[in-house]
Amino acid sequence: GQLPPLGGGQRQRAPGDAERRLGGGPTDAGGALGAAAAGARGLKVILLEKNGRLGKKLAITGSGRCNVTNYGDLDDFQNNIVSNGKFLYSSLKAFDNHGLIALLHSLGVKTRVEQDNRVFPVSDKSGDVIRALQKNLQANNVEIRLNSAVEEVLARVGSRSRIVRVPAGLARVAVGALRLVGRAPLEPEHMRIALSEYVFSVAKAEWMLGWRPRWPQVEAMIETYAWLTGKGGSEP
Repeated sequence: GQLPPLGGGQRQRAPGDAERRLGGGPTDAGGALGAAAAGARGLKVILLEKNGRLGKKLAITGSGRCNVTNYGDLDDFQNNIVSNGKFLYSSLKAFDNHGLIALLHSLGVKTRVEQDNRVFPVSDKSGDVIRALQKNLQANNVEIRLNSAVEEVLARVGSRSRIVRVPAGLARVAVGALRLVGRAPLEPEHMRIALSEYVFSVAKAEWMLGWRPRWPQVEAMIETYAWLTGKGGSEP
C-alpha cells in the first residue's frame, strides 16, 4: 500500500478519526513530517513545542545551511545505521530520502547534491526548509502550540510535581553520581531514553492492521499512573 500524501492531499478518514488526537513529539524534521502525515489521514493533531519557534535544532544543521538528507540509495542508509538497521527498513521503504526531496520541491524548496551525496537547499538557508515544513503542517491542519511543555498529566493526576528543565550534561553527571552511591532514580537505559528524542507511534499498526487504541495518549498515561499508584485506573 501507499502512505497518504504529505503535501495537503486528499484526506482519508476512518470512523472516529476526527475526534482523536495525537500530541507531542520532537518538532524538528521527523516530528513535523510525522504530524503532517497524521493530519493528512484526517486525524486531529496538536504539535507541542517547548521552544518559541519550530526547528531550533534543524536550523543549526550543516552549519546553518541545513543538510536535509543524503542522496544515496536504501542500501547506503541501511549500511550506515549503527545497530538493528532492519528495524527502520519498512519506514525507509515507505518514505525515503527521495520522497523527502520530492516533498521539499513541492513546497518550493529546491535542493542540490554536494560532496559525499549530501543534500542542501539551493539557497543554503535552513530557514527555507523550516518554513516549508511549517507550511506542510498548516496544509494538513496541524495545530502548532509553541512555548508548550507537557504538564497536563501532572495536573490531571493531582501531583504536586513540576517540570524543571535541566541541561542534559548536568542531568547525566548528577544521575551518574547518584548511581555511585546507589540512589540513582533512573536505570541507564531510562536515562538514555530521557535524554533522547524518542517517538513512540501507533500509526503503522493503525494503517496496516486497522487497529485503534483504546484511549488517546494523555488518557492512557493517566490511567496507567492511577493504576500504578493504586488510585484506580485500568490495568495496562
